[in-house]
Amino acid sequence: MLSSDLRYRAFFRHDMRGVELYALNKPANKVRSMTITEQDWTEGYQAPVFWYLPEDEAQAVMTALWDAGVRPASGEGSSGQLAATERHLADMKAIAFHKLGIT
Repeated sequence: MLSSDLRYRAFFRHDMRGVELYALNKPANKVRSMTITEQDWTEGYQAPVFWYLPEDEAQAVMTALWDAGVRPASGEGSSGQLAATERHLADMKAIAFHKLGIT
């Protein structure tokens, strides 16, 4: 479970064309950090887990990345964005039909 005091923050670095990701627990004066190392890999080798996150923490990381401007490569938005767009289109359709006298 995500600690109520744990906050993920992401910052897009234009100068580096990348994202910095931080995990902070300010009340406890703690930060999370990890070291990433590369290992040789051969076909059939079971790679170790790179990074495990509980579901709520994974969601918090995704939210932080979204807030920093990172979007899926496929161009898909969130379901909330889609719903807002659908409501907007329905409003525009109603306005257009009203102006055109179409019921």
